[in-house]
Amino acid sequence: MRRFTTAHARLHLLQYVEMCERRTLYFDTDSIIYVCGDSDIPLPTGNTLGCLTSELEEGEHIVEFCATGTKSYSYITNKEHAVCKVKGFTLTRSAEQVINFHTMRDLLTVPGPQVLPVRYPFNIRRLKRALEIDAVPMVKKFKPTYTGKQVADTATWVSTPYGYDMALL
Repeated sequence: MRRFTTAHARLHLLQYVEMCERRTLYFDTDSIIYVCGDSDIPLPTGNTLGCLTSELEEGEHIVEFCATGTKSYSYITNKEHAVCKVKGFTLTRSAEQVINFHTMRDLLTVPGPQVLPVRYPFNIRRLKRALEIDAVPMVKKFKPTYTGKQVADTATWVSTPYGYDMALL
C-alpha cells in the first residue's frame, strides 16, 4: 500500500512538472522548484491533502538556486534567507560552514576539486560486541552527484534522465 501511495503522489507531482515545462529547475519525490515570471501564473497552493504548499513566506521568492544532485539543493531568497538541504548530512553549525549555497555553487562553476570534506567531531556509533556506545570523529565527503542522469549542458548544468532525447531540449 505504501508503494502505491508513493507512486500516486509522484504521478500527481508530475502533473505540476509538466505544467511548468521548461520552467522547472528541480524536482524530486516531494518538491518542485520552478521559475515563475511576472507574466506566469503560479501553481495553485492549498492546505489540504494533494495540494502544493509553499516553503516561502508571503512576498518572498528565490533569487538564486543551485542543485548538486537529488535531494541536494540550496537557494537564497529576496529577503536574504538562505536554505540548504542535503540528504545524508546533518547540517550542524560547523557543517554549514562547509556546505552552503556559495560552496555548492562553486562546486558547479569553479574548476578544481569536486569534493568537500565535512568533519564531525563526535559521531555516535554502537560497538556491537561490547554493547557500548562510543563517540568518534568522522569525515564525510560531499560532492555533486548526478546518478542516473546525463548532463546536457556543462555551462548551465542542465541534466536529463538517461534515455531522454536531447533534441527535445
